[in-house]
Amino acid sequence: MAETTADVLRAAAGPDLFRLNAFRVTGLPTVADHRAIRQRRQQVVAAMSMGADVDRIPSDVDAEEVRAAFDRLLEDPRYRLVDELFWLWDVPGSDCGCPSSLHSEHDKAAIAHGMALDQEFSKLDPPGADRADLDRLWSEAARLWDGVIRRNATWDHMRHRVGKLGDRRLDETVIDELRAGLPAALLRPLVTLAVASDNPEPLARCVHGWIGRADLAGDMLAEAAAPLYETIEAGVRKTRELLDDGDLDAAIENTRGLPMTLLRLRALLPPDEFRRTANACEVVAIAYNNCANRVFEVCGPLDDRYDDLLNDAEALAINPQTRATIRENRDAFRENAQGLSDLLDQITFLARSGQHTAAGNLAAHMRVRLADLPGAVAEIDRVTAQLRASGARVRVGADSGGSTPWGAIITIGSILLGVCLGLADCDGDNRSAPPPAAVVATTPAGAPAPAETAVRVVWPAR
Repeated sequence: MAETTADVLRAAAGPDLFRLNAFRVTGLPTVADHRAIRQRRQQVVAAMSMGADVDRIPSDVDAEEVRAAFDRLLEDPRYRLVDELFWLWDVPGSDCGCPSSLHSEHDKAAIAHGMALDQEFSKLDPPGADRADLDRLWSEAARLWDGVIRRNATWDHMRHRVGKLGDRRLDETVIDELRAGLPAALLRPLVTLAVASDNPEPLARCVHGWIGRADLAGDMLAEAAAPLYETIEAGVRKTRELLDDGDLDAAIENTRGLPMTLLRLRALLPPDEFRRTANACEVVAIAYNNCANRVFEVCGPLDDRYDDLLNDAEALAINPQTRATIRENRDAFRENAQGLSDLLDQITFLARSGQHTAAGNLAAHMRVRLADLPGAVAEIDRVTAQLRASGARVRVGADSGGSTPWGAIITIGSILLGVCLGLADCDGDNRSAPPPAAVVATTPAGAPAPAETAVRVVWPAR
């Protein structure tokens, strides 16, 4: 037996809230007494043991679910009260003395809610007009339940039912717990479906639109979506570890797996309303940014994988400052790449036009001036090796003689750019607040960098 009625209510409030309601499963009315329940159980169990069909037993339940439903009705009055709350009240034999409209209003709410859940299961991401009809059904269920909850007669009815059951395990606190817990119990099946859905946005919209429960809806979605946040946080940590270990390809692959989870989070808990989602967007954007930086740093400016990574980083970032910093990084990388390509083209042009000494001088000068630009020396050596293999007499060394063309010196200066990657503070929280902005690195020399930040990198001119 659960500790409290609130525990029972929470346990019952899943997607099968109505399908496995004990009164639906057994075919009994909500006013059935213990004698009627025992008689019905004996009849049903005997018939099912012989493989016979039983009147008023739904076709979508099995024998074990039927036995469990009878146990709920007979063994714990709190389970029974919860099932009564979500099933039909307008039945023969009711003597509660409620206003004539209450039972009808309650039953309309329960039927609309049950139909909405049933259709969500049966249609699986319904398109177009079907989705619009379902949204209206959810809205109707929310409106009707809101009216039922607000009526004092609803709780007078439940108080009457406690008296009729006459069980010493029930007292006035049971009504208080049901009244306090019902709004969350009504939302929980929809929240569960939304978080589990491959297309959560329509269901999340229904959750957020539940009448009079916007704050509760957001809190419940945030609680249910906690594993998605944890997946993002673990993924970002993994990217950082892989980068620290020097496994760049694995870091990129790991990072590219994060946006699918992030898109689901954004559909459930929009970043403009939920700070933790905004922070998740920022840290994933920074993970892409850091991978792009490492591509540039390890592979050089001619490995254009950084371009796609930074494009994705900009698309994922929420804060305008972060997006601006990412764009600056991309522009700087591209300019370095273009400058290096231009210089390599000049070497090739000089060599193929017979100016072998000038080509050699330019290559030697570049090797010295661009020694700190990642990948530059290797690219120079690759191009000069290709030229020599094709018959050009390009010599790279101090004794090559001649001079370096002025145009080449100007180009060298243009590609020695300072590249400064943005940083972002990634503290997580839940409710709406501005996402963290990109800031300039202030970590003292020798101190460890913050956990989820890009790295400041500058390649100075010699």
